[in-house]
Amino acid sequence: RLATEYSLSSEIAILSWFGWGNLSVQRGDYGAAQQQFNQALQLARKGHNIYFEALSANNLAYAAYLAGDLDTAWTVLEKALAFVETSSLMRPRLYLYSTQGELALARGLLNDAESWFRRATVEAESYGNRTLSANIGANLGRVARARGDLDKAETLLLSAQRTLSGVATLYLQIQIELWLADLYLQRGEPPAARKALERANVRLAGSERRGLQAQAAQLQARLS
Repeated sequence: RLATEYSLSSEIAILSWFGWGNLSVQRGDYGAAQQQFNQALQLARKGHNIYFEALSANNLAYAAYLAGDLDTAWTVLEKALAFVETSSLMRPRLYLYSTQGELALARGLLNDAESWFRRATVEAESYGNRTLSANIGANLGRVARARGDLDKAETLLLSAQRTLSGVATLYLQIQIELWLADLYLQRGEPPAARKALERANVRLAGSERRGLQAQAAQLQARLS
């Protein structure tokens, strides 16, 4: 907001709104995140910053998905995918492909989800992006779980967890622990679920990650 009000550079304004959007996502305030990413998107368009136009559109779609608005997320992402094609942008594709995979998974389109995640994996590996590679691997674990292959799901989630060892990605590490806890509950293993949830709760203590805290609370209720 200050960047806009005081006419600071367009790039600073874009980065400010984009950063606030990411912070709001981590806090579980998905409505605010959508507004902030939309601001970044509009400023990127105005400033002809095509890289951040693509990234802001991706994150806007992701925030809408987290808010449960799959139709908006799908519409925004389809436009963003078309935009990177016409603009011959390469690097944003790994994020767009991953988000498209999550949307397909949320809609139960498991083959489509796997296909998008596989495409994202190729892109992530080409850029050496360990964090996104782990995120995609974890999501492939979710695909396996949705297909009923719980052992494969566990293997993929644990592999993603190992990939993140030593990487400062607290949000994703907590999310994987929660997915593991949910998986163990489905597999009828409350002690393993409880341990995974305890590890997640230790990392959540004192934080403002309300989206993850809500997931943890739901899992705790199922264990009680």
